[in-house]
Amino acid sequence: MAALNGSPSYRMISIVVSQGCELARWLMERAGLPFVEQFHAPLLHVLATARVNGGVEAPVVVTPNGVWVTLMGIMEAIDARSPAGRKVFGESEGDRLENQAFLARLMPLFGDPLRRYVYHLVLPIKTVMYPLASAGAPAWERAVVYWFYPVWRVLLSRALGDAPADIAAAPGIIEQGMALVDAELARRASPYLAGEAPGGIDVVVAALMSPAVFPPQYGGRLPDLADVPSELRDFVTRNRDRPGGRLALATYVSVRKPS
Repeated sequence: MAALNGSPSYRMISIVVSQGCELARWLMERAGLPFVEQFHAPLLHVLATARVNGGVEAPVVVTPNGVWVTLMGIMEAIDARSPAGRKVFGESEGDRLENQAFLARLMPLFGDPLRRYVYHLVLPIKTVMYPLASAGAPAWERAVVYWFYPVWRVLLSRALGDAPADIAAAPGIIEQGMALVDAELARRASPYLAGEAPGGIDVVVAALMSPAVFPPQYGGRLPDLADVPSELRDFVTRNRDRPGGRLALATYVSVRKPS
């Protein structure tokens, strides 16, 4: 998203398939913050994030006054710059505290475990994973991933945490996250976490949950559900057919604008 009167004010170092980058991308667009997104291949993105002292995780947002890092740090920075009615955590103090506490419980369940599980199932299929990993990346990164795919795949898998015990534990942890969203929806007794219409908290949850439900309106790129292993298709189908999954899909339909 470019500024109307010149160069964008913000630059986001991004991975097109990443749920965290989708979250930052969506929230910045929703807040009306002018930015340009610079895509990199997973793992090779570290060269770009480290160059701006942003650590090793994407997204990193480079601003005129510093660098925003970590998903929570980026959400807080966007929230502080969002107009009334488009705050990330809600409008009233009570809602904000409640939503921040809820996200503190949810994010560990939908972060590494969900990313690790989905990558574990898709990485072995180069014809599916390469287009996702290389989309928008510099030519040299695309070439590295293509020609050295077996090595890149192993290194990325290790970086995500490919210990058999961690992979085996991931579905159970993700299920805790799905159950937490289901229970919170029931407790709030409203169509969305924000009430009768989706709010910032619903956007955050929908983006975090995106690899579990494969929303068609996803702002980056996800694989075609028909091309992924049956285990992943069954996982997505089950998640779509529960309250939290329906919330995520409905939020995408209602709120997500084409990037």
